[in-house]
Amino acid sequence: MPDQDDPGELKKLIIRDLQLETDEGALTAGTVEAFKEKLIIVINLLLQSDFPRLLNAMYRLDIDEKLFRDALSGLHSPNVAARLADLVINRELEKIKTRNKYEP
Repeated sequence: MPDQDDPGELKKLIIRDLQLETDEGALTAGTVEAFKEKLIIVINLLLQSDFPRLLNAMYRLDIDEKLFRDALSGLHSPNVAARLADLVINRELEKIKTRNKYEP
C-alpha cells in the first residue's frame, strides 16, 4: 500500500489510466489529499469538456457502474468531481493492494 504522504505509485496509475499528460491538471501534489484536490480539477475539466474521455477512463479503471452513476446523480453539484476522485483513488488503491499481495 502506498505511503499516504507519498502517492507516487497511485499518481502514476491515475495519470496512466486517465491518459493524462504528466503536467495536465498540474498533478504535482505531494500528499494524497493534495493530489486529490488536483485530480478533482482534472475531473471537473473532463466533466465539462470531454465527457466521453471520462467515461472511457472510468471503464478502463473498472469503476463500478452503479457507483459511477450514483456519483453522477447530482451532476450539477460541486461534489460530483470529488466523489469521482474518491472512486478513482479507491479503485487504484485496490489495484495496488492486490498487486502487492501477489508479488513475490
